[in-house]
Amino acid sequence: MTVMGHPSYEIIDGKILLDGEDVLEMEPDERSKAGIFLAFQSIPEVKGVKLFEFLRTIYNARWEKKESFVSFKRLILPHLEELGIDKEFLWRDLNV
Repeated sequence: MTVMGHPSYEIIDGKILLDGEDVLEMEPDERSKAGIFLAFQSIPEVKGVKLFEFLRTIYNARWEKKESFVSFKRLILPHLEELGIDKEFLWRDLNV
């Protein structure tokens, strides 16, 4: 959480470098766009939010694009096929 920039943590010395840039000089959203991610061990279930919509929302935020439902579906389906994941997985509630 420190690396991601959580306000409860204070870094008093040192640097955190990513590709030569000091992460500590970045806002949390900039850190996210640079590829830093905070993962949880116990992931909460979010009923009512479909995995497809969650992925589309974070994709649009990351790339500052507004992919429509149809264009994002065209984008993501080949990746599911490549990984051998059934496309019905996209319509499950998030983390359920």
